Amino acid sequence: MLFIEATLRNLPDFAGLDRSVLSQIAPASRIAERPAHALLCQQGATPDALRYLLDGHAALTQRTGDGSRVVIDLALPVSGLVVASALAGSPYLMTAEALTAVAVLEIAASPLRRLIETTPSLATAMLRRVSLDSQSATKQVLDLKLRTTAQRLGCYLLSLVRDPSGNQAEFRLPVQKGMIAGQLGCRFENLSRSFALLRDLGVETRGANVTLHDIASLEAYAVPSERVSAETRPMGAANAAEALSRAFKL
Repeated sequence: MLFIEATLRNLPDFAGLDRSVLSQIAPASRIAERPAHALLCQQGATPDALRYLLDGHAALTQRTGDGSRVVIDLALPVSGLVVASALAGSPYLMTAEALTAVAVLEIAASPLRRLIETTPSLATAMLRRVSLDSQSATKQVLDLKLRTTAQRLGCYLLSLVRDPSGNQAEFRLPVQKGMIAGQLGCRFENLSRSFALLRDLGVETRGANVTLHDIASLEAYAVPSERVSAETRPMGAANAAEALSRAFKL
């Protein structure tokens, strides 16, 4: 139980809560390890838990009317998975599927909702989380309206840069390009053409390996609203992700 409390304390959403509150959440919580391709929650199902991705990668998808699957977002540590549905008790709007082996913190939904009703600090923390998720969704809509596919790809690549002070970077794409296409709201062939367009701006790709030779030029073209790299994710998420990932690899 102490490990669960420590895990909760390392999550940005719970970091500011008193220990007395965490000690009430911990008994309703567990850490589950799931293999790649496991379903973490299912679109249309009644939420049984509020889940946080502690380690690994997951995809958030929706089924369309014709049965095809659309990637809505990609989840990295530490991310809440379909938080609003779990808090409201309404059916999940999306399916969360593990892309790799994952570790997930699961907080039973019913006890959590009852505790929210009587604990203002927890209610405020959860309201803040839902507000941040809403802002993120709004930014995605604005990107679709205001940026071309190549610009959205440029912003995505810039978000993977770990050193915002440099003008060059090398990294590996965290997921397959097909998943990235879905997240950016385009088809795979459009993504390939966008990578080709960005070559003139110093973007070099070799399979999943990417080299940015001129970050300043790419930023001037893509015009990112902000740089959300591993160092600048809000609310200490980067430090939490690194600490929790190390814990589950011990």
